[in-house]
Amino acid sequence: MVEVAVSPRRLLRRLASLGPGEPWLLVRMACVAAVLPLFIRALSLPRLVRLFDPGRGPAVDPPPDPQPIVDLADGLLRREIGPFHTNCVNRSLLLFYFLGKAGYPTVIYFGISRRDDGLAGHCWLEHRGEPVAEGDDPKKAFEITYRYPDRSRQPASALALEET
Repeated sequence: MVEVAVSPRRLLRRLASLGPGEPWLLVRMACVAAVLPLFIRALSLPRLVRLFDPGRGPAVDPPPDPQPIVDLADGLLRREIGPFHTNCVNRSLLLFYFLGKAGYPTVIYFGISRRDDGLAGHCWLEHRGEPVAEGDDPKKAFEITYRYPDRSRQPASALALEET
């Protein structure tokens, strides 16, 4: 069951438990998540993903722990209020942008799978070839239809980083 209404007391407790910098990150995530559905409807997939590309600056080594960012995004999208809706595209685009900004570069994948009742789609992220915040490896269940950045357009240094 999705929790829709949050009491003011519970909301204040949750906000008080956030770490340094996390309230500001949550506000930024909410702003991006609020306009995300508009961009999804208005833009082609390649333009949409390029828009959310945080840039390919130097990666931080070792990369930061992605879990606090994943937890904030999941908590925000789980609200199902107004424009905030949990689905793999919203989640992946939000995480693609904010994880990249934090120095945790990812590759975003879109895939399809044939099911008894038709086709199913999924969107997910990988970091250095490993799925990010996924239970099982989606490559085992979905045929990749699109990935960004495209391997053929990456410089050799970026490919080496991705495979290490």
